[in-house]
Amino acid sequence: MIKREELMIVRLPSEEGEDASWALFRDPLKVIVANLADEVIPALQEVESFSLAGKYVAGFLSYEASPAFDEALVVNTSDDITRTFPLLYFGVYDRPYRIFTSFSNEELVDVSASTPEISEDDYLADVKKIKKYIYDGDIYQANYTFRTKFNKIEDSYNLFCHLMKEHPVPYGAYIETAEFQILSLSPELFIEKKGDHLLSIPMKGTASREVTFKEDLEAVANLSEDPKNRAENIMIVDMVRNDLGRICRNGSIKVDPLCRVDTYSTLHQMVSEVYGNLKKGIGLVEIFTAMFPAASITGAPKIRAMEIIKELEESPRKLYTGSVGCITPEYNFCFNVAIRTLLSFSDGAELGIGSGIVADSIPEAEWNESLLKSHFLSSRTSDFLMLETILLKKRKFVLLDEHLSRVRNSQNYFGYIWDQNKVIDALNSAVAIFSESVEYAKVRLLIDSAGEVEVDISQLEYYGWGKKNAIIKLAEERTDSRDLFLYHKTTNRDFYNQYYRKALAEGLDEIIFMNEKGEITEGAISNIFIKDGGNWFTPPVKCGLLPGVWRTKLIRELSAEEKIFYLEDLRAADKIVICNSLRGETECVLLF
Repeated sequence: MIKREELMIVRLPSEEGEDASWALFRDPLKVIVANLADEVIPALQEVESFSLAGKYVAGFLSYEASPAFDEALVVNTSDDITRTFPLLYFGVYDRPYRIFTSFSNEELVDVSASTPEISEDDYLADVKKIKKYIYDGDIYQANYTFRTKFNKIEDSYNLFCHLMKEHPVPYGAYIETAEFQILSLSPELFIEKKGDHLLSIPMKGTASREVTFKEDLEAVANLSEDPKNRAENIMIVDMVRNDLGRICRNGSIKVDPLCRVDTYSTLHQMVSEVYGNLKKGIGLVEIFTAMFPAASITGAPKIRAMEIIKELEESPRKLYTGSVGCITPEYNFCFNVAIRTLLSFSDGAELGIGSGIVADSIPEAEWNESLLKSHFLSSRTSDFLMLETILLKKRKFVLLDEHLSRVRNSQNYFGYIWDQNKVIDALNSAVAIFSESVEYAKVRLLIDSAGEVEVDISQLEYYGWGKKNAIIKLAEERTDSRDLFLYHKTTNRDFYNQYYRKALAEGLDEIIFMNEKGEITEGAISNIFIKDGGNWFTPPVKCGLLPGVWRTKLIRELSAEEKIFYLEDLRAADKIVICNSLRGETECVLLF
């Protein structure tokens, strides 16, 4: 049983080539806390002394600790942060309770709907004020943020484990005390020290994930080449270079790579890696004085940007955009930038979100980007496998290359392992022991996140749909075109399966769906085509449907055009055809 007080899970510094690992600490020898700015430096010196004495030290610094390092770094203390949340909090430990590399939980802990502390209109007005400061020459950029509020979280530890399993990030952290809990799903490294080597990986530039593999690759390319995001990222890189220049040896500071795009479960993020070698005699206080708070979450120049942040932001950031980390007995350390970080209290929770505002920022787009950064809390996927259903005809796979291409794209989209040789070997092995006398068979291919393969083959009683004209009907419930799983064939398809079983029980052959806009999409097990005036049409994938293998074949053979159509078009069609790769195609009769 894990003790639920003074519990910390933090990322350890790792050597090149090692998997990321997290240490779980409990039962601290001492807890070091600073509630006032003039307590921060002495507390940090005490933290350093314990590390140099051979202890592990783990904890955090809040954004509002900034004035401790430079009085010019002003912050918002409007809700009397000195009594509500610590500026610095570290535990001292002999050793980790355990070290692990992955997270799991037994049950889902939901996060209720959130309420931003600021209205969209007020946010847009503040962004316009920031742009005026930019036009006036005060700043080049300001990172403007706000808090969004949640109801009380009943089980923060289980929620953290669930989120880390659903949305794995390299610099996550969890801290639990009697007064508050911290759930940090941070993908950003503030600073890591190994020997005299310092590394910082600032993030700046965001794009949402697209629902199909092709569109997602295009989103990566667009973000990578976008002048606004590149300029913003390079501006922050220059700030980090300058900060490191205060504590690193001359000529040691490098940037590589510059403006790389990393992909996470809900967004793409542009990052750069900046590193250098420490001067001799530089300690923890000097490092934080030079670097804190992280350049990526203030703006440029830092001091004036922080003044504007204090003027405009509604409330203190607390830990959000501060830093959580661990120092080892070897005096190596790893600290994140505490973004995507949820603070939970006895009466509710809050999440900080925001974006960098520059001269050409579009206020409405910045609002949407900020909200996008909270999606990791509400994005839910159960454990699922990739699924392909392939026709086996006289012991030969039909359209195998097309099936492999589709499942490979989906594996890559979700960050799953893909080993095509393993898949082909498993398919061939299954066929080798299947009866040679069977003319038609159904091959069910399943692949998990680790690339492990399962193949099942069963005889088909007949090939095709079993009748000249299939009987179809429109489903009462609509699909959501924003549902990611409509675009990828996986085992996460209970909604379609339930409707299909119900359709069969009613004597139907298929059930057809419309999306939230009233657009016809697909059947539970098929794609749909209509003929109108001598031309064939099929719904575009963007309506929310699977890019079927047989659909692609039929588009080519019929010279069909992708076109959005509705129920009235379906009713008026000269012909309706449904198809899938196991049964081929058949004409339909629509029941009204």
